[in-house]
Amino acid sequence: MSHVLKIDYATKNLIWIIGPGGDFTLLEADGTPATLDRWFFHPHDVKLIGDYLTIYDNGVLRSEYGGVDHTRALRLEMDTTRMTLRIVFEYTEPDWFEPIWGGFDWLENGHYTIASGHFWMADTGSFNSTLLELDETGTPVWRAEFNNPDDSIYRSEHIDGCAIFANTTYCPELAR
Repeated sequence: MSHVLKIDYATKNLIWIIGPGGDFTLLEADGTPATLDRWFFHPHDVKLIGDYLTIYDNGVLRSEYGGVDHTRALRLEMDTTRMTLRIVFEYTEPDWFEPIWGGFDWLENGHYTIASGHFWMADTGSFNSTLLELDETGTPVWRAEFNNPDDSIYRSEHIDGCAIFANTTYCPELAR
């Protein structure tokens, strides 16, 4: 399913649906209406952060809406008054298509991390499982690729190493 639902916990009533044919209009970054193939397909690791929705878009079945199946990381600005979602950030790479697994995080410093989990049982191209950090413009800061195509990752979480390791060489603030 390519939808995100909001359900009232107390009443169990459906509040809204985000996705193709749902309650929101998808907009491009410039505010113009987006085409159906610009929606997310088989969303993974969906997070609501303030007025923003982050999604790892596996891209499965995008071709049924006039696009080409591909994977991307996506951040949407949500306006529940106007019932719109505006694409404010997206990242993809040529021929990147992983039908399952993966994660996308928007970090406090404005950077992003992507965990692209290669599904070894599917012939989805030459990608291996990869961890990637991007700056706020979408420029890669670092990349770590798994060497073995049979290695898979599901998601990742960014952890402040200084918070869990007492290493004053890399965390001089701990020496105080």
